[in-house]
Amino acid sequence: MRTPYGELPLHTANVAGHTTGYVVFYSDYPERVVRRFTAEQILRGARDAAVRRLGGRLLKESSTRVSGQPARRLEIEISGGGAIARTTLILAGRRLYQVTVAAPPEQVRSAEAERFINSFRILP
Repeated sequence: MRTPYGELPLHTANVAGHTTGYVVFYSDYPERVVRRFTAEQILRGARDAAVRRLGGRLLKESSTRVSGQPARRLEIEISGGGAIARTTLILAGRRLYQVTVAAPPEQVRSAEAERFINSFRILP
């Protein structure tokens, strides 16, 4: 994955339905990056990379915490306008997690999509 901090290996698990995709990604940043930049700077860079990767535009963004770790919740309109990606970015130490549901607008805001997004936890 291309980031402002260089190329990072991207590990992915996904399930694709008829019109909905569920994806969890993670990447490990080099130690030098997490020492030099704040969590907010890294999350902003990840947000910008996600918007670029989808060729879309940012619709919503909010800061939060997941399992006590700094996080951002995003909604990104995917290029072409037929789908939206709901993404939560979580930075835990050097590891950046991205939990995403991509679907048409009515499905991306469904109870099922909400359960998936909210089910992610970082175990001790």
